[in-house]
Amino acid sequence: MKRDLPHPMRRDASLASCVALIDQRYLSWLLGQTPESEPINRFALHGVLSGLMEHAGVSAEVQRIYWYADVKDDALPNGLIHRQVSSRDADGGASIRAALAADLKVLAERKAFRHVVLATDDQSLVQAIDDAQLHGVSVLTVAMDNVNSGKNRGGAVAPAVHHHAARSGDHGSPPGDHLGHPGGCRPQRSA
Repeated sequence: MKRDLPHPMRRDASLASCVALIDQRYLSWLLGQTPESEPINRFALHGVLSGLMEHAGVSAEVQRIYWYADVKDDALPNGLIHRQVSSRDADGGASIRAALAADLKVLAERKAFRHVVLATDDQSLVQAIDDAQLHGVSVLTVAMDNVNSGKNRGGAVAPAVHHHAARSGDHGSPPGDHLGHPGGCRPQRSA
């Protein structure tokens, strides 16, 4: 009699597939990092993103992370793909915007993943997000979340994952609190 034992590399078939598109500069800002800070521990990203998604009520396994950064790093964990982009100072964010939009488009058209977690402050990606949703992909955004409701210590602000609200036909207005930016992020309140 053969027993089906759990295997450490076997994926949980009950969890939906997920990919994360992470703007390194935005995530660093969200986490309050300065140039003197230690670099983000990319080996912990899978666990952190899974925790944020679970908190948002989404059962999905982060299978791949696209890491958009202007500094090349060869010490990458499995499942993390580095996308080299120009610094925002060099091109105003055009290269990261183009790379994020292109990857989001291809992933959505191929229906490669059920969920996409997007961590960027680039509000010009709203059209790409809407197009991905039209292909049936659930887009979740990482934004500041005001957890000042007594659920945390000291009334701090923390990153959280939110479902990006589909918009009906209005592609010209900014998406509001879903895609905050370092220059003036309005915190989104937890429900």
